[in-house]
Amino acid sequence: MASNVRLSDQTRNAMNDARAGVAESGKIEIRSGTQPATVGGSATGTLLAELSLDSTPFGASSAGSAALSDTPVQVDATASGTAGYYRILDSEGNISEDGTCGTSDADMILSTTSLVAGVQFSITSGTLAVPASAS
Repeated sequence: MASNVRLSDQTRNAMNDARAGVAESGKIEIRSGTQPATVGGSATGTLLAELSLDSTPFGASSAGSAALSDTPVQVDATASGTAGYYRILDSEGNISEDGTCGTSDADMILSTTSLVAGVQFSITSGTLAVPASAS
């Protein structure tokens, strides 16, 4: 079955604002290893850092995209290792989404992927995005 679904900016923004709402007062985990095959899959690697989110972790959506608020955000690494992916958890610890992290060309941009326990690094940007079309 072919799919040529296209979404208006209004719909994309509403979807993103709902995603951002799930993250309110939740957490971002930075983990080593490979992103699991499914968002609900068991975590891989080591938990390297954790950032508690406030009640408005993302800005308002525009053109289907919402940016992480107050970036760059300073985070203390709690373990040493190479950052491979992130997870966003809601306020009850349920996984909302995950994605790649890196210093460029990734879903969440970090100042470095070589994290050292007790040393700060920055989350320089993170964006929720809903594509305009399925293709």
